[in-house]
Amino acid sequence: MWKRRTFRYFLDPICLVCLLLYPLNRWYLKPHRIGGHFTVAFLNDTICLPLFLPMILYIQRRLGVRRHDGPPRLWEVVQHAAIFSIVFKAIMPLYPQIFRTSGDPWDMLAYLGGGVAAWAIWLYMYCRPRTFRMTIHLPETKPANIAPSGENRIVHTLFHHGGTEITEKRKTGKNA
Repeated sequence: MWKRRTFRYFLDPICLVCLLLYPLNRWYLKPHRIGGHFTVAFLNDTICLPLFLPMILYIQRRLGVRRHDGPPRLWEVVQHAAIFSIVFKAIMPLYPQIFRTSGDPWDMLAYLGGGVAAWAIWLYMYCRPRTFRMTIHLPETKPANIAPSGENRIVHTLFHHGGTEITEKRKTGKNA
């Protein structure tokens, strides 16, 4: 029982957080060397796919290339990580007079790592199982010296939403 919700594209929370994180990193964290080497060298590369993939998928959906409004699939994330790696780390460094970039292989890993992390969160946010309720009625077990009364039973109610919670209700005799 999976409940697939519509992907929010531009309004996706991960996309919006990355949209706010980029200028924060660009104009505050990087110049002040807050966060060390990761923020200076890899943070923008890590948030690149979570930021741009929803926008790219929205355009693909409008053009009819993408046929569903679900969250990004793993192959879409890996495909775009490969495309970003080729464009930004293989092609653009060939033109240093136009683009200021380097062919650092760690950046390609940052693209993939950020994309896969975002994919895992998207999978949880948009594809988690529906909540369901199941009730099981079991006869109550009594010691041999107590006579059974009319409707003695134990009701176990299971709620499942990520984990399992068991509640127990006892109903004893005719007065309960």
